[in-house]
Amino acid sequence: MSKPSVDELLRGSTKSYEPSIVTRAALESLVDASRAEAARTRVNRRRRSFWLIPGALVAAGALTAGAALFAPHFDPDVRIPIEYATDTGVEVTCTYALRVGSVVGGENPQLREWLTSQDWSGVGQRIYEDAVANPFVPGEDDEGEWTAEVVDSVSFFDAMARQIAVPDGLAVFGDEVAGTSDCTGQLH
Repeated sequence: MSKPSVDELLRGSTKSYEPSIVTRAALESLVDASRAEAARTRVNRRRRSFWLIPGALVAAGALTAGAALFAPHFDPDVRIPIEYATDTGVEVTCTYALRVGSVVGGENPQLREWLTSQDWSGVGQRIYEDAVANPFVPGEDDEGEWTAEVVDSVSFFDAMARQIAVPDGLAVFGDEVAGTSDCTGQLH
């Protein structure tokens, strides 16, 4: 019997990943938002690619909503403290971590500098208020079990993407902002 190769050992050590209902809901929300934004931006060719930047930020948050905060090989550029009080008086504290990269190579130090130099104090309460004011409403085509907790979570992560959005023109084609969070999106 021969020794297994490194590839065989690594292949055997992987765990299967089944996204949570919250993650699937957030991704479906992202797809719907991206389709709507794409339809609006087709008229203006110059701005066509800019919808990808906030979409990537939403996707990064949505994909990692249920993940452990700092996964191996994720070295964030900024850790944003998210602190807020719900309408029922619950104090919530969690973190949103972001890393700047590029899918085409190179660096965008201005984007990294913008993220790291922001005063993020109070952003948690702004996210909460935005989520309550603009709740996600599942459409007819949205599949899944839409419990109040799932709707709250999707509303929260949509609001997070709006409140922690990169300004137009700062990110260039190929830039990506990856993120992970230990927030659950509790609104009540």
